[in-house]
Amino acid sequence: MKQPGGSGLKTSELLYKGSIIGMVVTLPSLATFMLVWHFADDLIVAAVASAIVYAVSMVASFKIAKVISAKHAPKE
Repeated sequence: MKQPGGSGLKTSELLYKGSIIGMVVTLPSLATFMLVWHFADDLIVAAVASAIVYAVSMVASFKIAKVISAKHAPKE
């Protein structure tokens, strides 16, 4: 459903694309945390490594979101 003055995305498209962005942000940091904690057996090192990967994945997700939203931008 298009909302008046809205972006024109359907609810299903918004949920699908939001889920992809959420996975891009969440999965790498969780995997890093679990792997570092398992192999290093140090919670602090695992948390710091996970925070670094999280920051990098936030930048990547911002770029991915711009690419995804550019496909639906109105052409002038």
